[in-house]
Amino acid sequence: MPRLRAAVASSIAVAIALILVHPSAARAKSAAPHPMRATSYDIARRLDINSLNCFVTNEGWVGYDPANIGGGGGEGLFYPRGTTHNVLYAGGLWLGGLVGGAPRLAVAEYSSEYAPGTLAQGGAPANPLGFQFRVWKVNAWTGNAADTAHVDRTPTELAADPTLDPVAHHGWGEYMANAAAVGAPVRTWFLPGPGGVGTVPVLGPDVTGDQMLWCVFNDADLANHTNEAGRTSPLGVEVRQSVFAFNRPGPLAQALFIRWRIVNRSTQSIDAMRAACWLDPDIGGSTDDLAGCDTLRSLGFAYNATNADLVYGATPPALGVDLLDATYDAQHGRAVGMGVFDRYMNGTDPSYSITTWNYLNGLDADGVPIVNPMTLAPTTWMCSGDPVVGMGWVDTNPADRRILAVRPARTLAPGDSMDVVAAIIVGQGPNRLGSLAQLQCWDDWIQQAYASGFPADQPQPQACLAPQNCPRTPDWYAGECAGGTHLTAGQLAILGTGVDQQSLTLGFGSTPGAGFCTTLANASDVRAEAKAEYAALLANALATPLGVTPAGAQPIYLDTGLPVSVPGLAATTLLQLIEPAPTTFGLHGDYLNLDTTHPTPIAGVNAGLAAFGGGADYMWNFFGSSLDPTTMVPDSFPTIELRFDPAHPQKAYRYLRFELQDGSYPAVGRVYKYAGFVTVPFSAVDSATGRTMDIGFVERAVTDDNGTLLAPQYQPATFDSTWSPDASEAGGREYLAVLARPYQGTPRTDLAMDGAFYDGVHPWLYALWARRVAPDTQLDPADKFVFSVHHPDSPGADAALLTLESRSLADPAVTDAYALIRDGLAAINRGEGIGPTCTDVSTEVLASLVRADAQPTAVAIEWRVEGVPAVTVQRGERADEWTTLGTVAPTAGQVIWRDTDVVPGARYGYRLALGAGGAPPYAGETWLEVPRTAQLALAGFRPNPAGTNATIVFSLPGAGRATLEMLDVAGRRVLAEEVGALGPGTHALPLKGRPAPGIYWLRLTKGEQSAHTTGVIVR
Repeated sequence: MPRLRAAVASSIAVAIALILVHPSAARAKSAAPHPMRATSYDIARRLDINSLNCFVTNEGWVGYDPANIGGGGGEGLFYPRGTTHNVLYAGGLWLGGLVGGAPRLAVAEYSSEYAPGTLAQGGAPANPLGFQFRVWKVNAWTGNAADTAHVDRTPTELAADPTLDPVAHHGWGEYMANAAAVGAPVRTWFLPGPGGVGTVPVLGPDVTGDQMLWCVFNDADLANHTNEAGRTSPLGVEVRQSVFAFNRPGPLAQALFIRWRIVNRSTQSIDAMRAACWLDPDIGGSTDDLAGCDTLRSLGFAYNATNADLVYGATPPALGVDLLDATYDAQHGRAVGMGVFDRYMNGTDPSYSITTWNYLNGLDADGVPIVNPMTLAPTTWMCSGDPVVGMGWVDTNPADRRILAVRPARTLAPGDSMDVVAAIIVGQGPNRLGSLAQLQCWDDWIQQAYASGFPADQPQPQACLAPQNCPRTPDWYAGECAGGTHLTAGQLAILGTGVDQQSLTLGFGSTPGAGFCTTLANASDVRAEAKAEYAALLANALATPLGVTPAGAQPIYLDTGLPVSVPGLAATTLLQLIEPAPTTFGLHGDYLNLDTTHPTPIAGVNAGLAAFGGGADYMWNFFGSSLDPTTMVPDSFPTIELRFDPAHPQKAYRYLRFELQDGSYPAVGRVYKYAGFVTVPFSAVDSATGRTMDIGFVERAVTDDNGTLLAPQYQPATFDSTWSPDASEAGGREYLAVLARPYQGTPRTDLAMDGAFYDGVHPWLYALWARRVAPDTQLDPADKFVFSVHHPDSPGADAALLTLESRSLADPAVTDAYALIRDGLAAINRGEGIGPTCTDVSTEVLASLVRADAQPTAVAIEWRVEGVPAVTVQRGERADEWTTLGTVAPTAGQVIWRDTDVVPGARYGYRLALGAGGAPPYAGETWLEVPRTAQLALAGFRPNPAGTNATIVFSLPGAGRATLEMLDVAGRRVLAEEVGALGPGTHALPLKGRPAPGIYWLRLTKGEQSAHTTGVIVR
């Protein structure tokens, strides 16, 4: 299988580009729609009684819309209900165990190896088309006669929210006649008697929660075991699935529960049986997610990498899965419901059963034990640190994540069963880490509720708190270096080492602590001042992860997802701002449309590669090569021109990518079989020497199950012995690559062999994965495609400082550039423009207001509190009428309260009572009005001036058509984007293409409303 390599480990942006999508291993999310089968294959039901709207199927999926019924493109969990904002793309049950010593699996991923129906003990599965095996959706009895009836949603309800399930719930009679007959849970209810007098016992569904969806499925049919992550013999298990939720305020409003009862119906024991909840989270935008786990809570989670999500804007939620049923783990001395937590990214999805089995056992894909990089100890829990405070092993590589929460293994004898209960929870706070903090404390409450049987009178949780940013200035650090009382010499050495490792500009040598202090104290010129601010910024970002806690002072803390804007730099987050300068050269891939009588004919397939819209890169980063751009000098990679002049053809190595008619691969694998040295109507030329270079290309080839090529009529249209991508999304997968070998007109024996395209031992230079813009576009003889190396773009301060290092301060442009960086970093170090910050200065005021923010659905208030063990939050609708909302103990001098029980247009006051039981004194009072709707607003580029990684930030008041435009100074429109589908709220849209440097006019239009602003692009 092709290998995936990260070219620059220290460069976050490059690493993301390289590992986001792998051309062979990734299973695309936009897979072919699920085949519409008989009605018992039920994929249309949704759990939609609270703020979540989740698809539930009888094929092992929960939170996946395999046929795009909801119109969201496959996303299966919308939050909040009533929108198409998604926190989950897909989820399902994964099972694995040893039968006769060999692994067997059953997975529900983007295809499912389960089928509806029961399974007889030791026998055959029931007919999956049985009507009784559908998903049955029922509500608990609340006193309303409609609770027991079949209720469909009205056209008015569906028009108001098209994402709702058309079936509000089935009738109890339907459930008892169908589901109960095949094992669904039942109980006796006491309902009102005739005429409302007395009660009568009625046998009905045993509904856990306020709504429950029940079904039964099994993995017994070998013909279903075709998923690349599985493909084993069946385990022979029957699964009875209950998915339920509550319509109550607080944490239960944003949670659902899955109970899987797994029964071994085979005649053999299943050893080391592992059950897992597999999730493909998409927190709004899919490519900027991080993941981790809390081992003490048995909680796996995914959260946004920044506070600027494409869908949720500045307040992206966090998604968690808690395996609630715990077993005592004597080794660790505690109850553990989650024995393994894995996280991997799109492009490293398991393609073989052994990889999946390794993942389920807490190993890496190759079966090697995972090592915690912070402790260097083996672990089965990946990324087990706490991102909220930045401690421990924390995920740092934003990507399209998948997570796997696995129950500890056990043996399942024939006829035995095991129950697995998972809670899926959404937390949403004032920012990404506030959302994760809310998820953690709500999970604690949900665990208690589950253990207590979900009592209706359980008190609601108090406010969930997250840390504030708490940076320090260079003067503060310099004071500690000169004998301050907050940091020890050892802590300063730790900070110096961390800062030195993070930067190429700040070289501290063999005594990093001393070098750190010298840099901070040096203010001799603008260059030294900029370096001092950068050293302080890195120390602020690294102190908490490095475990440096000042004595007698607030923690040193900066959230790496913090939005920032430093003039002259392209960084939009702190993580980008502190990115080390790249140590290798990057790659440009550009199509030169020199014959302008025809449009540009091809575009890059966005495979996450470094250039040409994700479709071009070093071959090292694509399929492997003997040429490593991370270690070789740039001169090893010449500028290559693909000249599309058919009058100057050359021969190329042709390789066939084996696949079955459904796109999967035959038993022999992908192969990449050598298929001749064929003529192509273009040439690859070294622009410096004029030498023609060897090239190779790949074509798709359809085979039978054993890898024998099928007849020509069964081959794709691109099977034509030349490189000619089509207009499909993947361009026909006609990969093209250039070799660092002069063309000699005859095939070389080491390349004229199977697998030479991807085995990583040949000197391949560059790779191109393209698609035609339209079916009839043509490559004109005058056109070229050019591969060229360059010093890679970096949004961070380190690269900018490194570039300025060799330039003279006598040049005013140099001093101006340094001053911009110095002033931008200094503002962050002083806590300006980064939201709420802590303070080390005590005041006479025991409680003071830090911020207050009102949105149409919620009010968020934050206070700074000193010397008080607990405070009471009160709300007033009049100056003389106050209601107690709750009592909370300050955390690190901070109190945050989020009030969601608000009415748009109403005016509320908030204050803290510092006395016992809500008595005076009172402090921190503020009044504000809850807006009725969001506003149409256009903030413009972030940052401004903008570079290559800019976004356009704007807000919409509601759904409906809205257009975002960008015009140059001549009035020419260079961008027009329909953005109404994003819905109400604040949005950040990445700037597409590479507009030329200059001043631009931005305009946002919705109906008769419009907003406009200007922005500047620099390079």
